[in-house]
Amino acid sequence: QTRGLAFWSTEERMGAKRMRCGVCQVVSIMLVSTFLAAAAVFLLMVNSSVLSIHSCHIYVPQKLAAAKAVWESLLAYVNRRGMGALLEEVVALVREDVLDLAPFPQLKGEVDGKHLLMVGGARTPIAFKRAKQLGVKLTLVDDSSMSEYSEGMKVDRFVGIEGFGHVSVRSPDAVLAAVEEATRKCGAHEAEGCHLGSYDGVFTLVEDHGPLVSFIAEKLRLVGSPHHASKVARNKYAVRQAMHKAGMKVPRFALIESAEGLGAAAEAVQFPAFIKPVFGVQATFAAKVRDMDELKATYASFQQQIDVLHHPIYHHGKEMILEQLLSGPEIQLEIMVSGGKVVFHCFSSQYSPSRDSLMFPTVLSPSDKEGLLDVSTRMLEAVGLTHGVVHLELFLDPVLGPQVIEVNNRLSRGFLPQRFLHQAIFGEQHADYYGSVFALALGKDPAFVQRAGPPLHIALYLEKPSTEWWRTDPKDAPNRGWEAEGPCGVFFGASPQHAVERGREFQEESIHHYKRSLVDQHDAIVLLGVLGLAVLSMRLFFVGIW
Repeated sequence: QTRGLAFWSTEERMGAKRMRCGVCQVVSIMLVSTFLAAAAVFLLMVNSSVLSIHSCHIYVPQKLAAAKAVWESLLAYVNRRGMGALLEEVVALVREDVLDLAPFPQLKGEVDGKHLLMVGGARTPIAFKRAKQLGVKLTLVDDSSMSEYSEGMKVDRFVGIEGFGHVSVRSPDAVLAAVEEATRKCGAHEAEGCHLGSYDGVFTLVEDHGPLVSFIAEKLRLVGSPHHASKVARNKYAVRQAMHKAGMKVPRFALIESAEGLGAAAEAVQFPAFIKPVFGVQATFAAKVRDMDELKATYASFQQQIDVLHHPIYHHGKEMILEQLLSGPEIQLEIMVSGGKVVFHCFSSQYSPSRDSLMFPTVLSPSDKEGLLDVSTRMLEAVGLTHGVVHLELFLDPVLGPQVIEVNNRLSRGFLPQRFLHQAIFGEQHADYYGSVFALALGKDPAFVQRAGPPLHIALYLEKPSTEWWRTDPKDAPNRGWEAEGPCGVFFGASPQHAVERGREFQEESIHHYKRSLVDQHDAIVLLGVLGLAVLSMRLFFVGIW
């Protein structure tokens, strides 16, 4: 009996030892994984050409402070909206980025099986990805050279037109005839070769094609803004006229149809002024002019450089507009319009007046936002746009107040819409932009969730800001992005103001002396400490074994 008790005690001791061994191994693996993940996050915050916003190659200085700011920002977001809202947004991200499903499943029920005509914009893979996720069938009409690319994107049908850029501007009837003919043919990727049938909607992601889309919509009796309004929106001088006629405060402006009209335009607008094409594209052939001599030289240079073959939009004309020079921060605003009413708006980003920094989202006061939105809404009414996504660029001028400088009758090509992840993390509102483009083209409600700010706020500071970005070769415009390529520091904050303050402090103190590397000197000790903790944690794995 005594021997049995002693034997049982030995079993208990062995079991306890095995249990201790198992627990230590599990804890060791968890700790090592955590510390290595922390080290990996540090190493991801590097100067890398892969990580870029516009043409700005980002790096993250003071990584420990950045990690702390990210944590504080996430905690503040949970306090504002609750853990449930954050989890819902994480689920939407997992659906879109991991499971390849529509981020907002409720939208799929509205658009599934619909047939949309996409005008231009073949090199927009996210549009085709979202169409597949939502069950939307796409017919793409674009240049014939895009045939192979569209096949790789598995477009339901491709309508190729030789020299589409020029044809779309000069002969909209020819484009209409081609897409109507396509409805009588079978799509290459349809089950059993069935016909796609008629179009349920039409849209574009390319600014030049806005008038063409409205023309097609009117002819096929589809949802869209009036053709006349789309033509006005594509004409900077006509936009200014419409706003002035509606009684809105606008900067002084004048049309320049030839060199003979420079004197009258200068007298009406006065210097300093800004000259740009009436039918501009990609911020090309636009410049600040300080006196008459510079105006004459700039106008002559631009007229000589404008290449209709390179930019077909100039088939409409090479007229230019001279405007009173505006100043202040530049604001990017995304608006969704349905039935003539603004149903969604998002202040996406803000350039500093000197254009040496960019913020996502803005650091505007509520009253400033209200004024900018009011001006934008009144402008849309004056122009007559009634449906679709509109990208606006505005100045908050210290004298004239909120002023519209660009109206783009299409979705922004900027950082936020590039990926759903960008919009979810840094967007003022949580929206599925491409899904909303489809929905609005069908006369449906867009897909978004209202929120008072994003989970994370960032400010970007250029090391070498380009203050005369308009002097870049106009034909290099598609590659410019943020007007000048170069490295820029990224700063996180619990609020837009906090991110901006961190960036300004770094910019003033050490940005010119800071050496970008895999790990900067301030964080090297921290990283070594994290790796050291990971090594020490591995010792737990062998407790009970040796």
